[in-house]
Amino acid sequence: MDPHFKPDWNPDLLLSQNYICHLCCVSTNLVREIGGFRSEYEGCQDWDLILRATEKLTEGEIYHIPEILYHWRKSPSSTSTTLKSKPYIFENTLKTIESAIDRRGIIGNVMPEIGKNNYVRIKYSLPKVKPLVSVIIPIRDRVELLKKCLDGLDTCNNYENYEVLIIDNGSTERSTLSFLDKLKNDKKFRIISIHGPFNYSKINNQAVKHAKGDLLLFLNNDVYPIHDCWLEEMVSHALRREVGCVGAKLLYEDNTIQHAGVILGIWGIAGHCFRRYPKTQPGYMTRLQLVQNYSAVTAACLLVKKDIFVSVSGFDEENLKVAFNDVDLCLKIKELGYWNVWTPHALLYHRESASRGSDLSGKNLNRYNREVSYLRNKWPKFISHDPGYNPNLTKESEDFSLRDISFESNHQKYG
Repeated sequence: MDPHFKPDWNPDLLLSQNYICHLCCVSTNLVREIGGFRSEYEGCQDWDLILRATEKLTEGEIYHIPEILYHWRKSPSSTSTTLKSKPYIFENTLKTIESAIDRRGIIGNVMPEIGKNNYVRIKYSLPKVKPLVSVIIPIRDRVELLKKCLDGLDTCNNYENYEVLIIDNGSTERSTLSFLDKLKNDKKFRIISIHGPFNYSKINNQAVKHAKGDLLLFLNNDVYPIHDCWLEEMVSHALRREVGCVGAKLLYEDNTIQHAGVILGIWGIAGHCFRRYPKTQPGYMTRLQLVQNYSAVTAACLLVKKDIFVSVSGFDEENLKVAFNDVDLCLKIKELGYWNVWTPHALLYHRESASRGSDLSGKNLNRYNREVSYLRNKWPKFISHDPGYNPNLTKESEDFSLRDISFESNHQKYG
């Protein structure tokens, strides 16, 4: 048994793989309007039809029934088993997506993503004049983390048009103050001091007022890049008119997944997809390797247009001072009609909470519980059903495993 439990409408995932596949119901008039199936796309004819059909529809006109409606028998010659059985499909896969981006006026290159399956990556082109990115890094001491983060920005980054705003929230160590003093002589850096108790939302909101860039990159001081195309990749998505927040693939230093998108409802509130999976694992239905839409991404490394951020009043500094402010931001932006994108092609390390410690211990716990309660009350629709997920998958783990109804029944009865 190898069930494919699908998310709701996910336009970026559909440009990566035909996740909708064989069983769908389309208006007869719409099929006639777009010219039906096209024989020159043999092997990808359903993918091509779905792409053309959905281009004529709004999100509200596309509905997903998250039930088991059919079974798919894999034969030895099936393309789901191997592309070698029908090699022409590889060519038609590229042609399918190339024709889609041509119709949509998208400038970019389509390239194969994974050899075994007909999945693809669109590498969106950047304009000749690249927009300025304001990189916002909050700190309080831990200068060794900051140095590593800045070194990665400088040496492992092929996107040159950026400024760095270091937001100092009360550093006292001599080594930190000395390092910050040296940075003041470099035009690329600005040091902004914000005093008072740690309030991630307030610190970043204040920093945005000083940002000169059209794009904002919120970056934790304990994050550093692995390859040099990460920021270019994120910018290429953020510049798309339909895109809100863009998130990256973050790894722990042991090369397991720290962040690959956020699912609402996991653990009763929210969880990171595929946490602790090895970085080379494809994930459920190859989702760890494909660009796609999630309801939220982490602000440990999050890129967004400044005007969109300002339009939703930024992070909630009153109710979500530390936790879940990024989830709330993403959902506010999603409610405006933008798509939040996660890309596996922006790869960085993240030493999670290396600076300020865990939310689930000591004096942080009461504040964390208040923020959990606030998020649940504000966004019950997404916590009950995240469109990037499927109700047949578990909410008791981050691994996309099947939902255990018997466990949930016992948990409700005795928990």
